[in-house]
Amino acid sequence: MGIPLFIFFCFNYTQGKTKTLYHGFPYMEPFNIKISIADCQITLTILPTSDYYKIVYYGGILGAITVVNSHWELVAPENLEAGDLPPYHNNTDDHRVEIELHHQNIQLIGEEIEKSHSIQDYSKTTF
Repeated sequence: MGIPLFIFFCFNYTQGKTKTLYHGFPYMEPFNIKISIADCQITLTILPTSDYYKIVYYGGILGAITVVNSHWELVAPENLEAGDLPPYHNNTDDHRVEIELHHQNIQLIGEEIEKSHSIQDYSKTTF
């Protein structure tokens, strides 16, 4: 008896296209990752969407990244739907580590997203 092979597709009604999503799972729960910046470990919340991963820091949207040709890239702010969350604003009065989404940090965050996906339990995911 063979093992069934499932490929998941998500139909994008606004653009009329069927597409396979990153890692093949169209519906994922938000999750946290930890990265090191300026010798400090910070926690970011990742909100997966069908097109990109929103990055939340201190309750605000820091930005979003996506995979393009096997590389992680920043989503242009005009293409980002923040939803109910406000944009993140640097607060110099706080004692938090400030983070910018430059190339090195984008790749670092992307690598942590990939690691999280490899161990995430999809058995409870509804398709």
